[in-house]
Amino acid sequence: VRAKLRGQLQRSRVLDPASGEQRAFSGFFPAWEWSADLRRDVGSWAYGATVQDRAGFTFFRTDQLDTSSNNRLFGTAFVEFRAGPATTITGSIENLFDSAGEIRRTFYSPNRRDGVATADEVRERNRHLVFGLGVKHNFGRRAATAG
Repeated sequence: VRAKLRGQLQRSRVLDPASGEQRAFSGFFPAWEWSADLRRDVGSWAYGATVQDRAGFTFFRTDQLDTSSNNRLFGTAFVEFRAGPATTITGSIENLFDSAGEIRRTFYSPNRRDGVATADEVRERNRHLVFGLGVKHNFGRRAATAG
């Protein structure tokens, strides 16, 4: 069994030219994120799962704030069969916990310097369960001698 844990805390700060206040960097800079991977190999078979989560993050634009967030953990699972030294068949499921995301856009006119929001838009992103099947085969000479 192989387990891998990863976590990150980050505090990014910049002086916002529109508001004059300290804020996080614009873009994908969540304050925290983590993931846990588990994999087990048994003969020609392998199976495993990944679970991950992160804080929301914001894109700061002159006339809007664009904030993305998730409502729960995101998980994937797979099962893999090595049919031979050169062929692997993998089945997978993504979004095990049926997590959804939200994008909230707050608009300002003419810009954020005024500090008065003129419109607010909320969009939900939901992928539901995603099933996958993959076949990988190495046609090179090395594949015949591997293993």
